Amino acid sequence: MTGVVIENKNQLKIEATEKDFVDSHGKYFVIRFEKGKENRNDDFLVGDQVIVKYDGIIYESNPAVIDAKSVKRKE
Repeated sequence: MTGVVIENKNQLKIEATEKDFVDSHGKYFVIRFEKGKENRNDDFLVGDQVIVKYDGIIYESNPAVIDAKSVKRKE
């Protein structure tokens, strides 16, 4: 999934940018990092374009929540 960081205070919140993904799952997501993974919220700035890899589970809430395996800046 790809998106843009729109908030990075107590949590990392992104806006998805892939039309098919948005149509299926919604536009906004909170990203939680799996325990022991190197990514942290302070690795990202608002406006960063990111690629999120996750295990396929999206928790239905508002906004939806994803447990990320990794998050990287899109180059």
